[in-house]
Amino acid sequence: MAVSGVSAGISNNVYTQLSSGSRINTAADDAAGLSIAEKTKSQINTSDAQSENITAQQSAAKIQDGGYAGVTDNLQRMRELALKASNGMLGDDERSAIQQEIDGLKSGIDEIVKNSTYNEKGQLDGLTSQLSAIQSFDVTGDFNIEDLDKALDSVSASRSETGAQMNAYEHAQSYNRLASYNSTASLSRLSDTEYGETATRLKQQETMNTYQIMAQKRQQEEEQKKHAQLLTTAM
Repeated sequence: MAVSGVSAGISNNVYTQLSSGSRINTAADDAAGLSIAEKTKSQINTSDAQSENITAQQSAAKIQDGGYAGVTDNLQRMRELALKASNGMLGDDERSAIQQEIDGLKSGIDEIVKNSTYNEKGQLDGLTSQLSAIQSFDVTGDFNIEDLDKALDSVSASRSETGAQMNAYEHAQSYNRLASYNSTASLSRLSDTEYGETATRLKQQETMNTYQIMAQKRQQEEEQKKHAQLLTTAM
């Protein structure tokens, strides 16, 4: 015996909610809820996309910070050597040996600048002007340690700026993660199937369907009895 179309449709909807795990599968389920859910999904996608961008910025900043650290180490070593070379007791050969190490440190700085890249983009490109004064730094002739101090101050300032950016990225990342989490939780509360409640509705609908089937069967049996009585009377 076929179940009425209305009851069957309701049961199918409940089965869909249970199998999909979503309370809203079509606009007919909850038009207003579906609209809110779509807007919430858009907010989640936006937060996730922003998080990806921030992650890329954080990666670039870490490379930049590491580059500044390497340059600083080389400059500090150059300063130590320059102080050593300023000793009036050293001869030309000793100063030449010191200069060879300084030249190696300058080459090392150039390599750090060259290799500090993210996505093929140099992260220390602005150091060229900051370090120009030390490119000709030579302890075998006249030299001024203040040139190294200025370079160190400049790199330190740039590194501090990068550190501030890294902190800002971290705060922004935390905010985006929280926003995404809250939006996802909101979407879940709005659209996820409440299995206990939905299962209860299904049981109620199945009971109603069974009652309708029994009622229809009883009605059919009564009609068959009446039809049989009419045939008996006619004979």
